[in-house]
Amino acid sequence: MRDSKWQAPSATAKLALDVKCSKSNHLSIELDDYRVEIPLRGTSQWETVVLSLQDFRLKEQKEPKNNKEEKPQKLQQWTAINELVIAPGETAHPGQPEVEVGKGWQGPLPEFRNLLWLQQEEKIAQP
Repeated sequence: MRDSKWQAPSATAKLALDVKCSKSNHLSIELDDYRVEIPLRGTSQWETVVLSLQDFRLKEQKEPKNNKEEKPQKLQQWTAINELVIAPGETAHPGQPEVEVGKGWQGPLPEFRNLLWLQQEEKIAQP
């Protein structure tokens, strides 16, 4: 996401995509060290997911805090993002061991379409 053609058009933009999966699942979307988990209903219809900066939370860091500057708990800006990862996910609860992403996916792999940036009240055009 370093290339300017993939970057968000503004700080208020939202990341959006359509997802279709046949069974209820959790989808994990990661932007560098930040992650959001989205519950999916599991239906034959497309589900639209729209995410803002505030939706992304810092993943637990394995390195000792004294070796690195502490990062904010929520993503602060789109411009510093280098990597986007979309993967199956499981809900991790504070105080519990870290969950391995990718375990527990039910049914066939999901389908994706319309990964894009939205400005304020803009909506994804449905075919």
